Amino acid sequence: MPVDYRLSKVVIKNFRGIDYFELELQPGFPTVLIGTNNAGKTTVLNAIALAFHQAEFYNWSPAETDYYCDSTGSRSKEFLVQVHFQAGGELACLPSGQSVMQRSFTESKS
Repeated sequence: MPVDYRLSKVVIKNFRGIDYFELELQPGFPTVLIGTNNAGKTTVLNAIALAFHQAEFYNWSPAETDYYCDSTGSRSKEFLVQVHFQAGGELACLPSGQSVMQRSFTESKS
């Protein structure tokens, strides 16, 4: 029996201009990112692509600007992107019906 997984939640910490972002996705409802220029819409989509290891990120190494910088100029030393999945149908209530894919990077000085 095939298992139908759906993206259920996205968590982003200290990635580019995002200090902390959490989004619960509801089945049957569209999710729309709306905001002014430079609000972070593309950053959210890039973080999801990074978690899925899309082609543009295969040989990617984080740059200094990929780490969140607060209003005092203090830059984070790590960032985290999580995408949560949940199985549909009768498997949804089982622990194996839920999964988390996570990418985490810590700044390294070479």
